[in-house]
Amino acid sequence: MMASLDWRDGATARLTVGGLSLECAMWGPPPAEAPTIFLLHEGLGCVALWRDFPEQLAAATGCGVFAWSRAGYGASDPKPLPWSLDYMEDEARDCVPQVLDAVGCGDIKHLRHLVDHLLRCDVNTLPGRLKHRRHRLHRHRQAGN
Repeated sequence: MMASLDWRDGATARLTVGGLSLECAMWGPPPAEAPTIFLLHEGLGCVALWRDFPEQLAAATGCGVFAWSRAGYGASDPKPLPWSLDYMEDEARDCVPQVLDAVGCGDIKHLRHLVDHLLRCDVNTLPGRLKHRRHRLHRHRQAGN
């Protein structure tokens, strides 16, 4: 069983999932105190590319905000090769539930970020846990925020 994450506002941390160390960061109140907005980066992104948006989002909503870099991205461990053509669906099925368990999220609000195929898998593999919100952040990122 994976140890739960020690949530600290504005902190970065490491989670071990499938034997790989993953970079993660959190803002705002922990899941025990407020709903959590769970951010997924697009196919080539990482925690750092969110810049100050998660902090602003936590302040504006009163929710906790959590982001992580998948294996092979950001400061996470490299993902062993070869990757399957469906690696993002594999990630949603195999990794996302373990990350959610480590974070201790029960009531999750998902902020969509250009990862359509991953989200379809998320919703199908996490019934009753995920409150799906259809929002795109590309306007925010294009504006340089």
